[in-house]
Amino acid sequence: MNTANAVYGLVGSVTLFFVAVGIVILLFLWPISRDWALIFAAWGIGLGITIGLKMLMTMTCRSIQYRKFYRIRPNAANVTSLALECWFLGVAGSVLLARIG
Repeated sequence: MNTANAVYGLVGSVTLFFVAVGIVILLFLWPISRDWALIFAAWGIGLGITIGLKMLMTMTCRSIQYRKFYRIRPNAANVTSLALECWFLGVAGSVLLARIG
């Protein structure tokens, strides 16, 4: 292993990390950009909660209704697939409206 490359990689990654964190802190503390930063933070938290709930629901339903690639309970699997698809359509519409507006 080339020690100089490891040292330069460490210095570069630490510098990039501190610059990224500094920009985020600046955006939240600077009065001009504070409102936008809070809007984007709220949007990210809401999207993260929605994605987390959908992943949790999908993993739970798959563990209950599937065994490998075989559907143990086909009717329930169809209903949950339809429900998750409807959820996706609702989320996709709100994302579209948020991007337009």
